[in-house]
Amino acid sequence: MPLTFMKNYNIVRTGLVAGLAALVASCGVSKQEAPSISGPSGFAMSMTPSASPETLPRDGQSTSTVRVVVRNDQDRPVVGQRMLLSATTGTLSASDVTTDSSGTATVRFTAPAMNTSVSSATIAVTPVGNLGTVTSGTQTVIIALEGPNVPVASFAWNPPGPGRMDIVSFDATSSTLNGTSCLENCTYRWDFGDGDTATGRLVRHRFNDSRTYPVRLTVTSSASGTTAEAVRSVVVGNPTPITAEITVSPTDLLAGEKVYFDANSSRTPDGAQLVGCVWDFGDGSAVESGAKVFHVYSKSHAYTVRLTITDETGRTATITRTITIADLPKSP
Repeated sequence: MPLTFMKNYNIVRTGLVAGLAALVASCGVSKQEAPSISGPSGFAMSMTPSASPETLPRDGQSTSTVRVVVRNDQDRPVVGQRMLLSATTGTLSASDVTTDSSGTATVRFTAPAMNTSVSSATIAVTPVGNLGTVTSGTQTVIIALEGPNVPVASFAWNPPGPGRMDIVSFDATSSTLNGTSCLENCTYRWDFGDGDTATGRLVRHRFNDSRTYPVRLTVTSSASGTTAEAVRSVVVGNPTPITAEITVSPTDLLAGEKVYFDANSSRTPDGAQLVGCVWDFGDGSAVESGAKVFHVYSKSHAYTVRLTITDETGRTATITRTITIADLPKSP
């Protein structure tokens, strides 16, 4: 075969092979399926949330429609894209949605109640991948919330570790409205957790048992009627002891003469009144009652006097004291 013919044949064959390879490669591209945008992909996806209206009254019933539009990198709607939604306050009609044929998903947001102290709600939207995994790219939309100022309830008590039947003073002065102390601009209601209640910014209360009480304070704005609550645990321990004291007069105690006893120097921790004072004079005579009493000893001796006191809360204390009775001096 001539050399020129072989050379031309090789050139033609090479061209045919190259053309066929190009054709095969072209057919392969045209048959490839685009991967899902909800799974790992090189395609970009835009997710745009919006709310209408963008401002709601804080009334617990007004609603706003939250719409999420999903588009691919060719600005075409993405169908079947799953998304998770959450709100910092208020409620959503759904927390797991999927886009429709227009690439859109909608939920209803309901405003929080009037007594919720917030000025806005943030709605977060996060796409979910093919395998149910949450992906990056969370978008948010903010809804403004309007309403009257809500007080912040706060209180303290003293003593901080009260005993049973102690007088406990409660103070709600630390409660605020619009950043300043509420004082007379609010009303105050107390629930002590034992069935008793009270009203007022400063109150006092006694607890009958040693246990933990959930004390609840409700603060209400006089202007708007908005309310707030604070609950704190008050631990009530064993009764705080009272102290019995005996005062004896005169200085020289003589047989046959009156000896005066006084229990009024006894102490209670919170000013509770004494309701019982019982004396045992130590000489076998009958006991007597009263804060102030006297007794006549018939003969000289050392006697042990016992005093038992009871205050209005039922707390008791006992003390003993030894006194020495001398004989009357003999007449010259």
